[in-house]
Amino acid sequence: MRIGHPKDVTRPCAPHRSPVHAATASTRYCIQAYQSKRDEINRYTNLARGLGCPANRPGTAALSRLFAAVCLVVVSLLALPGALPPFAAHAGSTHAAVTNGARVGSGTVGRPAVLSGKPPARTPRPIRGDGYRVVFKDTFKNLRRRIWCSHQWWESRPQPGTQYVRGGVLHLVRRRSDGYADVTLSSEPCGQRKPKSFKYGYMEARMRYDTVRGNGPAFWMLSTRHQQHARSAGWDPSSPNPICARLGEPDSHCFASELDVFEGFGNIEYGGRRTDDLFTGALHRNTSGYYGEGDTVRGVLHGTGRNLSRWHVYAARWTKSKVSFYVDGHRQGSVRTFDSTRQRMHLLLYNWNTVWEDENMPNASTPDRLDVSVDWVRVWQKR
Repeated sequence: MRIGHPKDVTRPCAPHRSPVHAATASTRYCIQAYQSKRDEINRYTNLARGLGCPANRPGTAALSRLFAAVCLVVVSLLALPGALPPFAAHAGSTHAAVTNGARVGSGTVGRPAVLSGKPPARTPRPIRGDGYRVVFKDTFKNLRRRIWCSHQWWESRPQPGTQYVRGGVLHLVRRRSDGYADVTLSSEPCGQRKPKSFKYGYMEARMRYDTVRGNGPAFWMLSTRHQQHARSAGWDPSSPNPICARLGEPDSHCFASELDVFEGFGNIEYGGRRTDDLFTGALHRNTSGYYGEGDTVRGVLHGTGRNLSRWHVYAARWTKSKVSFYVDGHRQGSVRTFDSTRQRMHLLLYNWNTVWEDENMPNASTPDRLDVSVDWVRVWQKR
């Protein structure tokens, strides 16, 4: 999440002109290249065979026609929207599935699955038994402005109707009529009595988004010390942040540290084909290179094989030495922390134009309305 700057990258995972397919030397995960739609066709061919349709077996013509009719009905029912669950892809598959009437690979503007209504009571598997407790949660019964700012300190106010809660779900909407203007919610200090920021913990959010070109969902965190200095009268991006000098801490503890729990792309090209299941998680030492220090990024980047237009829980476990990224409790990868990671950061939820990835920028094919939905957010910390 560059603040007006493209993504910084240093070493490509695979040959590709796009910066989203690059990472630092520590990155161990890259997006998988997928084959043709042959896998998808084979899936449904095998499905029909698995039903044991005997329409071509020897027998009377009437019996054959009866069996053929039954097979047609069964296969048609299975093809109804939502009848087939998403299935995990292996390396080299198209991971296409039929959900809500559209293939994952072709993009989906779908209706959300049945909501949980509230987060599961049980501790998430990655931190179970490790002494964590919930220190913050929002289930979005309404949009609480005592928690969430409508934009970051440097952004313009959002257009009416682009941030709202309906049916216990937060919606962040970008519209063609508004020029697809960015939409952000932030827990940064903006006049609340008790702004929410955190140092270490397990951060999770249940989200879905339209997997179409132009959509740019994310759940991330940013240095609150950086935000406080950047909005002050003494803001100087070229000199060290004075907050750490006053606290007697190293300058790096006031860098613009950034933790991207999850960043997605509605639809993006890789290896000559478009894909919409890309997961990226990253840690920035000093985003945008403020305070006379360049930025370094350590990240995780790969295809998930999941239908991301459906609900999934995106999470990161942040400790002193490491950040691990998760989708639905499954680890996507881990990165080492920086010296600048040892400070409090606030939460952000957004739907942005991905200017650092022009292949996902809106064009004529983009729907007039792009939605990112959030069911709930929770933060766990050790007792």
